[in-house]
Amino acid sequence: METYPDSLEEKLGFDVVRDRLAANVRSPLGKERLDGMTPARTMGWLREELDRVEELQAAFQYGDSVPLSPMYDLRDALRRAAPEDAYVDPEDLKAIRETLIMLRRLKKHFEVRAEDYPRLAGAVERVTPLPKIEEHVESILDEDASIRDDASPELHRLRQQIRKREEDLRKTLDKALRRAVREGHATGEQATIRGGRMVIPVRSSAKGKVEGFVHDRSASGQTVYVEPAACLELNNEVRELKSAEQTEIERILREVTAHVRAKRDTIEVNLKVLAQFDLLRAKARLANRLDATVPKLNEEGHIEFYEGRNPVLKLHFEALDEDGETKGRAPETEGSIPPRDVVPLDLELGDDFHTLVITGPNAGGKTVAMKTVGLFSLMLAYGLPLPVAPHSSFPLFDRIVADVGDEQSIEDDLSTFSSHVSNLRHMLEAGGDNSLVLIDEAGTGTDPDEGAALAQAVLERLTAAGARTIATTHHGTLKVYAHETEGVENGSMEFDQETLRPTY
Repeated sequence: METYPDSLEEKLGFDVVRDRLAANVRSPLGKERLDGMTPARTMGWLREELDRVEELQAAFQYGDSVPLSPMYDLRDALRRAAPEDAYVDPEDLKAIRETLIMLRRLKKHFEVRAEDYPRLAGAVERVTPLPKIEEHVESILDEDASIRDDASPELHRLRQQIRKREEDLRKTLDKALRRAVREGHATGEQATIRGGRMVIPVRSSAKGKVEGFVHDRSASGQTVYVEPAACLELNNEVRELKSAEQTEIERILREVTAHVRAKRDTIEVNLKVLAQFDLLRAKARLANRLDATVPKLNEEGHIEFYEGRNPVLKLHFEALDEDGETKGRAPETEGSIPPRDVVPLDLELGDDFHTLVITGPNAGGKTVAMKTVGLFSLMLAYGLPLPVAPHSSFPLFDRIVADVGDEQSIEDDLSTFSSHVSNLRHMLEAGGDNSLVLIDEAGTGTDPDEGAALAQAVLERLTAAGARTIATTHHGTLKVYAHETEGVENGSMEFDQETLRPTY
């Protein structure tokens, strides 16, 4: 689908929909997929995507516990793992394992429920479980991503020796510390570490009275940190053992990283499925919030919907409710403030007539009705269910073109009227039998008679080309034109004369 102008999404309110989707994605993978999301180009893809969203909607509505967490972006870890002999951090390996577990469970979840969720079962077919990597990572990591003692026999041996030597070192150090305390040389009763060595705090004035090696001094200079001579050999042994421990840990990490590296392509494909489901979840969550449903699809360019509620207004009123700004509203009684709700809209276009001219008073809802049709058509093309009655029907347009709002531009030397003319020219070039054209306040910005004549000429061309066109206007001549011309219909918005509220 092609759209014009570049600001069409913002003009129709789809930027609000994008923001709500962005709030529902859980990972950078899903966010990137959302940012790269484009309207459908084929009816086949659209049907499949809507089926997938509808199935996930149902799963959430039925309380089906779909395994979709945790979600990690593993691409940086996979890049670091790519060079030969490289290794990744334990935290990365933990994330890789948890992601693989989630994907394996997701695949199984929909495979065993393929009868209820056939499209989602098809989507998870691309997932390749990698249980050997899961098991390998589990065999070396604890739950907190620390390396297990039994990650290898050599690591187990080294850590046993480290614990024994550290215990010997503590006993020797405590003995030296107690002696220094008794003799009044120590400034504290607790050993500490400086430069990776176990030391005791000694008064600067007494450093020559405690046999050992000074490793550091306090900021005040009152205390020096001495490694007792009796601890020297034990400290050296502990450091050597810890160096050997780190070497063995790196060997273990290289081994499991090599396992990951060998399956990098498979993991990357799995991540694409993860990104797909992250965005599907966002779509399904938003659809459920809007009480949206998948309408019937047709290839005849026929728009027919019932009980349509503008999503932007619906989300706006929900936000007001959440902020407490509608507190105290009640069903309409004399003197009461009516509750904020989106009044449903029924509309048909593209069957008996291709052009709809909407008239009515200012603030009567003309532009909202027109934008609702455009927003619905755009949302549908992005694979989103619509807040309409289930028996509604929509096509997939090849292009949506709109002239909504003021496109005046000082930089481009465009006046308000010039910008309208520029948009109308593009409409005439792009308007075909599978195009949706939206014109707000047709014929404005110039002399009323000339503006009405220009707008009528544009509508005649678009109608003859078979474009589905909605135009709002105040011009009486356009109302007459719509009344007298085959393939063009009038639609009107009105106010309740007693309450002075719009009836749309």
